[in-house]
Amino acid sequence: MNHVSLFRSTINTAAIAILLSTSTIVSAQSPVLYPKKYLQKKVSAGQQRSAAEVRRFTDLGRLWGVLHYFNPKVNSGTVVTDSIALQALRLMLTDASAKGFRNAVAQMLTTAGDPDSRLVEHTTSPSLLFSPENAAPKVFTPASDILFISFPPLSANQLEDPSSIHGLMPAQWTNAKGIVIDIRSSKTAEPYSEAGFIYDVMPQLLGALAGNKQLPAVFEKRIIHNGFVSQSSNAPNIYNSGFQTTAAGNYSGKGNNAPIGKPVAIIYNRYTDIEILKQLWVLRSAGLCKLIFEGAAGSEPRGSTERLMLTDDLAVQVRINEFQLSGNQALPSPDLFIDRITDTSMKGSFVQQAITLLTDKKEQTLKAPAAAADFIAPKPARYADTLVPSAELRLFGLYNFWNAIQYFSPYKHELDHSWDSVLHRYIPVFLNANDSLSYMLAIRALASETQDCHGFIGTIRAATPARKFYGAWPPIQMGYVRGKVYITEMVKDSSQDLSQIQPGDEVISIDGLSIKEQEAQWRAYIPTSNENTYQRDVANYLTVGPLNSATTISLRRGQRNFTVKLNRNGRWPLGRGFADFNKKHSTTELLPGNIGYINMGNLRPATVDSAMRAFAGTRAMIMDIRNYPQGTAWSIAPGLTDSVRTAVIFDKPFVDYNYLRGGEDKSTLKSAFTVMPSGKTPYKGKLIILCDRTTQSQAEYSIMMFQGAIKSTVIGNQTAGADGNVTEVTLPGGYSISFSGLGIYYPDGTPTQRRGIKIDIQAQPTIGGLMAGKDELLDRAVLFINTGK
Repeated sequence: MNHVSLFRSTINTAAIAILLSTSTIVSAQSPVLYPKKYLQKKVSAGQQRSAAEVRRFTDLGRLWGVLHYFNPKVNSGTVVTDSIALQALRLMLTDASAKGFRNAVAQMLTTAGDPDSRLVEHTTSPSLLFSPENAAPKVFTPASDILFISFPPLSANQLEDPSSIHGLMPAQWTNAKGIVIDIRSSKTAEPYSEAGFIYDVMPQLLGALAGNKQLPAVFEKRIIHNGFVSQSSNAPNIYNSGFQTTAAGNYSGKGNNAPIGKPVAIIYNRYTDIEILKQLWVLRSAGLCKLIFEGAAGSEPRGSTERLMLTDDLAVQVRINEFQLSGNQALPSPDLFIDRITDTSMKGSFVQQAITLLTDKKEQTLKAPAAAADFIAPKPARYADTLVPSAELRLFGLYNFWNAIQYFSPYKHELDHSWDSVLHRYIPVFLNANDSLSYMLAIRALASETQDCHGFIGTIRAATPARKFYGAWPPIQMGYVRGKVYITEMVKDSSQDLSQIQPGDEVISIDGLSIKEQEAQWRAYIPTSNENTYQRDVANYLTVGPLNSATTISLRRGQRNFTVKLNRNGRWPLGRGFADFNKKHSTTELLPGNIGYINMGNLRPATVDSAMRAFAGTRAMIMDIRNYPQGTAWSIAPGLTDSVRTAVIFDKPFVDYNYLRGGEDKSTLKSAFTVMPSGKTPYKGKLIILCDRTTQSQAEYSIMMFQGAIKSTVIGNQTAGADGNVTEVTLPGGYSISFSGLGIYYPDGTPTQRRGIKIDIQAQPTIGGLMAGKDELLDRAVLFINTGK
């Protein structure tokens, strides 16, 4: 787990400073720049893009993600992945028409540098074959001692009696001095339509050519991502990406006889199925045949491909893996390239070239493939020299973040909206966020789409222009209690009269807007997992504004309503006020009735043993986790059980090209955290755990460990629902957005994200109890200990 301090605890400093807007709602006292309408105004005033143009920008971002995460050439270290997007975007920004989109896609594929990843030309004439695919294969004799077998793979579906075709079967090749076999397809076949050739014909051909000779195995190299590799060098890395090599098939000869011992040439093209290609490669590497490729040199297939359909009926083929032979040998190259076969006469030049190749004694020297490079992560953080990146850089940042969530968020399915829609919706936003304020607001709005309290927005800058608009507060703190907002804390400020107000005053409106209206101004710009945490965090934004500006606050005390005017004159280090009972408790206390109390926010690892020994004989122990623990749960939990207990299930995203095919490789995804007993006598009393909306991340994980280790009772209200490793994505301009990159589930599969921890007894403080100084959650715990209710 990545242990970070709560967003709540830093909300009054730099996090607020990057909130912004120029959309103004004016009160009688002070203009307040609310963010709600700002981007709508910015987008409507900016360059307008048609729906078709937005779709093209969207598909360009999706294509970049596929190339970046799954194409082996892109990940071989020969191209900077950023440039694949940026060069294409520059073209699109100039011309976003269908023609411009096509040019941009072509540019993206060219920059990637993989000939196997290309546009699929719908108008390309099919390959000219020597016999039709919808008929049985044919055998020709271009010379008295040469057989030319035309066997399009689909012809196998028309073949009823192979022996009826003279010369087709290997047993009939005795008198031939050479054989040319054309297995080209005229175009890309439908899935599985060539199964008859692959599983019936190719094994016979392999057995005839190889006999009992041992052939090399074919190994597949694919890109795998075991979680999202952080783009910040400072972030802990529990993930990894790179090449994985797996055996993809052993095509050793299974015949009883020696290899056929005759010169053989096999013709194939770009439409040849990968399962056929793998067998051709091993035959050629063993010197059992020559290969002729119909197509330009360097364009021959080297791996599996996936077809993507883009807008404007544009089809793209992307290579998603590559192959190599056992012995660390690279794949053989074709012995002859023919750009396009146009002459199907047995006396034509192509057939004569093929016959000539049969007698060529030249052999290939197979080289070792280039060593796999590290995964090439995008580096948008390198574009931090300006607060307002160019349009192509802004869109690149959007592409980078959207694809990170698309492939690596374990909680994407927990959103209230489709993540697929986000990229499309934010294209116009990022295109028109062309000043420093609007760009920061666009980033913050994008982060809020994750509905994740781990959606921290970071910046490398000590201060941003937003501080001009959101840099100061009056010397009071507000907080929610049961859905209403109250003043919870005040700071001495001799520069203004605070005598009219006091903690406990209910806030009715601020600058002429009701609390609900104020909430609405900020809702799309605060990444939170649930409503409880939104109230936790938005309370810190309700009175923010420009330095030395005035704010008018309407209050209620009892039956009296009144209004005060305050100055925003500082960055006050306020907290939770009277709702923060952690400040009132020592780290450990022995409560009346032989009840132990531990403030987990203060307990240090070095004092765990002494605390547990001190409370070993208590009849109950209360763990107060209305705070952020100091990493002590790992030491405490083993002392709570005398048996091995599964407490947590981890779900680390394991992503490979199967994702593109509608599936996900789950082979190494799930793992469990088990609590191992310490070997000492476990705690025998009741364990009670207190939690509330401030309980987040490690705090939630700590509760899960305790719940897994011992029968415990959790008392409180909905926790943050942000559990899992904090994972960082960087964006141009020196920004970053984090998200929960590791799935955290209860052993029964119940997620904690957005839902929070399982609570046994719901309890919330009341304003009356808080004003009276009562810790009502603690009181409820003591009541349960004493009564069992």
